[in-house]
Amino acid sequence: MTSCGTLSRSKNILIADSTPRGVKVFNENKKYLGTTPFFLKVKPTWKREFSFNNEKIEIPFKYKCQTDWGGAVVPDTVVTLLNPVIGSLFIITDYLSGGLWRCRTPLHAKLDPNDFKPIKRKKRILILPVVSRDREISRKIIKFFKKKIFAKYNDEEAIIIDNSDTKKALFERGLDNYADTHPNNIRREFLNQLGESFDLTHFYYFNIKEEENKIIVQPELFDAFTVHPVKTKYSKPFKLKQNSQSGFNFLRNVVSMIDLLPNSIIVGHSYSPTESREVLLDSTETLAEARTNDHPDAFPRLITILLLDTTHHPRFYRPWDYSFFLSPRFGASSWKSAYVVSNINYEFLYASYFALYDASVSIFTPFGEFNGAFGLGMMHYSASDNLSYDVSRIASISHIGVSFTTFIGSRTYIKVSGDTYGAPVKEKEQIKTDYYRLKSWKEIRVGIGYYFPEIKALTRKILPF
Repeated sequence: MTSCGTLSRSKNILIADSTPRGVKVFNENKKYLGTTPFFLKVKPTWKREFSFNNEKIEIPFKYKCQTDWGGAVVPDTVVTLLNPVIGSLFIITDYLSGGLWRCRTPLHAKLDPNDFKPIKRKKRILILPVVSRDREISRKIIKFFKKKIFAKYNDEEAIIIDNSDTKKALFERGLDNYADTHPNNIRREFLNQLGESFDLTHFYYFNIKEEENKIIVQPELFDAFTVHPVKTKYSKPFKLKQNSQSGFNFLRNVVSMIDLLPNSIIVGHSYSPTESREVLLDSTETLAEARTNDHPDAFPRLITILLLDTTHHPRFYRPWDYSFFLSPRFGASSWKSAYVVSNINYEFLYASYFALYDASVSIFTPFGEFNGAFGLGMMHYSASDNLSYDVSRIASISHIGVSFTTFIGSRTYIKVSGDTYGAPVKEKEQIKTDYYRLKSWKEIRVGIGYYFPEIKALTRKILPF
C-alpha cells in the first residue's frame, strides 16, 4: 500500500543539539541515542519525548513533528474529492506509516552549564568534492591538503572520513566536481542524510581561485549542524601549480550543459491533444470539428503517459538562477480522432514512440523550475483510419515545449508541461490520408516524476573529460 505522504516522504533526520554541547540524549524508552551534537533518524509521529541526562539530572524534552501539508494533507484531500474511497485509504495509510508528518525542526535544548559536565566529541569530517571540471586537479588538491596541511596542523585528533561508502553516497546524490558543493548551496536534508550515515560533525569545502600559472586554495571547515564556518589551524590557504591547458578544456565546458541520458521517469495524465491539420478535399468540403479521445491501445485512463525525461534538481541552483541545457527525452504519444466528413463517420488512430534532444533554458525560482525548450529527434509512428489508410514507419519529429517542475521530496517531483510536436514534413515521411495531412499536435501533461542523480554522476565518471 502507498499514499501521497508515504510516497514523497524522505528520511526524517533531526539535528540533536544543546547549549552547552556534550550532553547525553535518551528517548522515551530510556534508550541512549547519542551525545550532542549528533544526527538522529526518527520515525515520524505527532509527538515524541526525549531527555537530556547526566549522572544526576534528567531534563525532559517534548518534541512535536510538523504536519506535512504539501506532501500529504493537500494531495490526500484532492484525491478524496476525486474518489472518497481511495482518498480515505490514502489518509489512513499516511497516518499509519507516519507520512502525515515531517520531523525536521532541530531538537535543541538550552541547559544550565552548571548541571552538566560536557563530553567532548572528536571531529569527524567529510570532504565535499572540489568544484573543478578537471578531476585531476580535484584529486591533487585533496591529496596535498591531507598530507601537507591536515596531518601537520591537526592537534585535535580530528579524523577525515574517506572511504568507498562516502564516495558512493556523494556519487549517488550527484555531488561531484561539476556541482556547486558549497554547503550553503546544498539542501539541508541532503547534508543531514550524509551526517547521519557517517556520524559526521563537520564538512570541508575548498574554495579555489584559478590564476594563469597557479591555483589558490582556501579550505573552509563548516559545522555540520549549524552549517556555519569554523576556524581551525588546519584551514590554512595553499597554492598549487596550474595544469597546462589541454585539448579537453572545451569539452569540459560543454559537457557541464549536456545531459547524455535521461535522469528521471514520469507517469501521469496527458490530456486529449489538439491537432493542426491541412484539409486535402475540394475547397467546398470541410472537416467537422474533431472529437479527440484516448487511443484504444493507450494506458488506462488515469495514467496515460510514461516518459524518460531530464530534470535538474534545485539543490544545485540559487533562486532566480538560469541555465542552458541540452537534454534527451524518450516517450510516447497517442490518440484517436473522430470526424464527420462527406456524410461518413471517419476515425483516425495515431501512436508514436519518440527520442528527442532538447535545447532549453531554465529559470530556477524559490517555488520551482520554469523551462522552455526546442528539440529535434526521431520517432516510430503508426497511423491508420477506418477506411484504407494504415502506415507504420520511422520519421523525424520536432518539439517545442514549456514546463514547470517543483520537487515535493528529495527525489520526487511534479511536472506540468505544454508540448507541441511537429509532424514530418518530408513527402515520404508525411502522415497523410485521403482526407488531411497532420501538421502538428499539442498536449498538456501532468505527471509525477522520480529523479535519479546517479545517472549524471555515472556519465561524468565514464567520460575522459
